[in-house]
Amino acid sequence: MQARDIVIGILSVLLIALLIYTFILGPESGESPDLAQIAASQEKSEQQIKEIAELKQSKEKLELQINETIKIKNEAIAQLQQQVDQQNKLLEEKANPESIVSLQKQITLLQEELEQKREIQNALTNSDSNPLEKASSPLQNQDMEISERSDKSVVIRFSNRVLFDTGKAQLKSSGKELLNKVGAVFNRIRGLDIQVEGHTDSRPIGIVLQKRYSTNWELSTARSTNVVRYLVENLGVDATHISAAGYGQFRPVANNDNAENRQLNRRVEFVLRPILPEKQEEIPDFN
Repeated sequence: MQARDIVIGILSVLLIALLIYTFILGPESGESPDLAQIAASQEKSEQQIKEIAELKQSKEKLELQINETIKIKNEAIAQLQQQVDQQNKLLEEKANPESIVSLQKQITLLQEELEQKREIQNALTNSDSNPLEKASSPLQNQDMEISERSDKSVVIRFSNRVLFDTGKAQLKSSGKELLNKVGAVFNRIRGLDIQVEGHTDSRPIGIVLQKRYSTNWELSTARSTNVVRYLVENLGVDATHISAAGYGQFRPVANNDNAENRQLNRRVEFVLRPILPEKQEEIPDFN
């Protein structure tokens, strides 16, 4: 703004001088003003003013870019410093004998957990020794599925039609035969914590069945409880490390918008988790 004001002041002085020359001195000397020259001078001055304004804008943009670059670099430096501090802290912890022992324990726990999961997977998926593959009534692919959850637990999923009749919680003969094979696998693996989970589709309980099961919660819980009782009472699965849960229709694996998806949601799941090593002394070895 100061540069522009100076230029405008100079132009004003020149204009006044020109007027004085034109109207006072001009008639005496017999000379007339050159209007074209005056117009050219004024246009040049305006162009200079415009250039000055553009230079000022460029300067402001450049200052903003410089400030932004400085801000980014400062943030990067702060992050690097934080990483350095974390590394230094880790080095200090590693130099601490107690921290070393703690890390060794964690590694041991992870190795034991991994070994147990491998044992579970081998027992369930090895076609040479898997009793589920040798059942007299082979299961269809959609009736059994083995997967792993985000918490690293192994899940064996069975369709309800393999274990129960529609609307009932009593095990079918084919269901008992299947559980005989499942129980044999569980008894071969040491250090398992088993949760049996019952699930249903979203259709409400019929009027006749409501006398026995008010909601899908009761039905799903009754089914999982009967599975647990059969495994414990008939196959000797350790009762202290197996439990039952019923979730009704509230944990679906598919939308309940057609018969096929509803069949997928009607299921029983065996969730297998390795027991913490400090608790395994109480577990009988079935090997």
